[in-house]
Amino acid sequence: MILDTGMISKFLPVDVRGINLYQCEFCDYCTARIADFKKHVVIHTGQRPYGCEECGKSYNQSSNLSRHIRLCHQYKHSLSSLSAEMLNSQLMLYMCSDCSYKTVRKNDYLRHKLVHSGERKYKCLVCGKRFGHSWVLKRHLLTVHPDVMVI
Repeated sequence: MILDTGMISKFLPVDVRGINLYQCEFCDYCTARIADFKKHVVIHTGQRPYGCEECGKSYNQSSNLSRHIRLCHQYKHSLSSLSAEMLNSQLMLYMCSDCSYKTVRKNDYLRHKLVHSGERKYKCLVCGKRFGHSWVLKRHLLTVHPDVMVI
C-alpha cells in the first residue's frame, strides 16, 4: 500500500452529483477512483516505493520504474556493442553528453539539459528563489509559502 490509513483519512471523499470525489489537498486534482488518488498523492509526499533491484534508483509510480528498466537495463548489453550514432538512428535514443542520462523522448531530454545549463526561468514572487521547472516552483509555493494563494 502506498499511503498509510492516516494519510487517506485526511482526504475524505467529497460528494458531487452523487459521485464521491477524492480531492487532493495540495493541488486541484480530484478523482472518483481511490487507486488513482493514491497514485497521484505520492507526487506531493515524495514517497518512492518502487525501487530498481539492479541499481537502487526508486520511483513514485510503477510505470516510471518500468520505463527506467527498459531504458537503462534492458538495452544495457546492446548499448555497449553499438555506437552512439547507430543507437540514436535505430532507437531514437537521446543521450546527455554531460552525464549518463538517456531517454527516447526529445522533450524529456531538453528538459533534462536545464539541469546542466543552470537556467532558472521560474521565479518565486514571495522570496525571489528561482527554479528550472514550473512544477518545482508550484511545489515550493505549496510547501514553503502555504498561506500564499497559487493561481
